[in-house]
Amino acid sequence: MPDATPPSSKKPKSRKKLAGGAAVGGVVIGLVVWALSPKAEFHLEEEKITYLEKPGTLQIWCLDVDQASATLIVTPSRRHAILVDAGNEGSGRNVIVPLFEYLDAVNGVDPEQIDLMVVTHYDADHIGGADEVLTELPVVELFDHGDHDYWLRAKPSDAMSNYHAAKLATPIPLDFDRTIDGVRVQCLASNNGTRYDPSGSAFPPDHDDDNPNSVALLITYNGFDLYIAGDQTGETEARMVGRVPNVDVYHMNHHGSATHGSSTPEFLDSLDPEVAIASNGQNQTYQHPHTGPVNHLLSLGCRVMLMNFNEYSDVRMDPKYVSDDAPSGKDGTFVIVVDSQQGAYSILMYGLPIAEARFPIEVER
Repeated sequence: MPDATPPSSKKPKSRKKLAGGAAVGGVVIGLVVWALSPKAEFHLEEEKITYLEKPGTLQIWCLDVDQASATLIVTPSRRHAILVDAGNEGSGRNVIVPLFEYLDAVNGVDPEQIDLMVVTHYDADHIGGADEVLTELPVVELFDHGDHDYWLRAKPSDAMSNYHAAKLATPIPLDFDRTIDGVRVQCLASNNGTRYDPSGSAFPPDHDDDNPNSVALLITYNGFDLYIAGDQTGETEARMVGRVPNVDVYHMNHHGSATHGSSTPEFLDSLDPEVAIASNGQNQTYQHPHTGPVNHLLSLGCRVMLMNFNEYSDVRMDPKYVSDDAPSGKDGTFVIVVDSQQGAYSILMYGLPIAEARFPIEVER
């Protein structure tokens, strides 16, 4: 496939007014702003709610769905949304669908539909809530890596069956390049192939493990870049080294795992992210995140932020960069707010001052 045209290459380094404490549709605005289920109790201070309300910014909701992954991107007009993965069973019904109510409360308008939904691969912690989303919200286009018939036969599961029955996905092409309300979405890898592979080369889908088949996306907006790729492993990472552009934020492959070569030093050097986020669960024996990727990211000067404290992980870091560090049971969701007019983006989480989580968008055209 032809090379992606990197959108950027960085240098090395009338809305509703919400009063504090007001309840809107079961969501409490103030210190506790999002109480959807026993797990989802998202906290933000008043100044951060005000920051969320700012019009014309891009919102990226990295949702705490425990040892799973779901990311909702809300475009600057607040009329359009992009969803990457849907977490475990219950995540759609208890987290993603109610989030649309919350968006209406904060922004004064919520997306009327999910314009683009991408399922990176068929593990239950990425597709478990997909059928709930597809049943309860209008989804215009649904893409995945396209090998669903094989995995339905080879490793049948309720999650896979429910997802397949809800809506038939379109295989995402490696040259996929779509812009929605100024937000550009490019596919860089899918089904064990990458758009950087030499012409005529053939890398068949991995039929032993679906993680290497994960869809990798580069999402950009006015110089800001997010890399998100489900449980991508070293099989496709290795073919992207030196080709994938530098990014602002790296949604860590495979929840911060180093298993099967995820987040190798060479790949991380190519991405050279300013911030890395791990969608890890509380006290999971998978030990996510692993020390190798985290330590290498820190050596690059990258700010690493975790959704949850995991006592089984050897990673120990400043608690202010762990959204739920106790763990207290509160939600560990991060919200990335990209303000291109200010040339900066901020990561909103309870207890971390905005000034300590605000980063410049450094672009070298």
